[in-house]
Amino acid sequence: MNCRPPKRRKIRVYKERTARFGSFTKEYILSMHKSIGENECWISDYKLKDNGYINITIGGNKYYLHRVVMCLWNDIDYHNRVLALHKCNNKLCFNPEHLKPGTKSENAYDSVKAGTNHNANKEACSKCGLKYITRVQGKLVKKKICYYCNNEKRREKRAKENESL
Repeated sequence: MNCRPPKRRKIRVYKERTARFGSFTKEYILSMHKSIGENECWISDYKLKDNGYINITIGGNKYYLHRVVMCLWNDIDYHNRVLALHKCNNKLCFNPEHLKPGTKSENAYDSVKAGTNHNANKEACSKCGLKYITRVQGKLVKKKICYYCNNEKRREKRAKENESL
């Protein structure tokens, strides 16, 4: 019998990627023409995108300015899924002291806390127009629930289950 040793797999060693943007360095950002708004916010003169953020082009690729600044100052790879959260709640600000790394859920929590989340201020269901319920059997509800639409979903689900039997 021929017994072969198991094939050795090549172990790939990846260098930790950090923020690399060519000529776009900390010194360049500090020397950029910017206006200083209230709360020491740095506001750029670049054109705004439709979503209210500033896009910059580096090496033919487009990046958000505030994320580039956050990545450079915190030595984080731009392509991992870390977001730049604004402590000042100003979308135009790219002051590194006002930016912190965070996740999508932290960003959503901050927007609700600041009152800038478009869903936080809704009082009625968009489908049926009825007010959301805030209590179920005397207990506060964490999510906004439309009682009518929620019951409709349950009825449809039960009907499908009964048809399959």
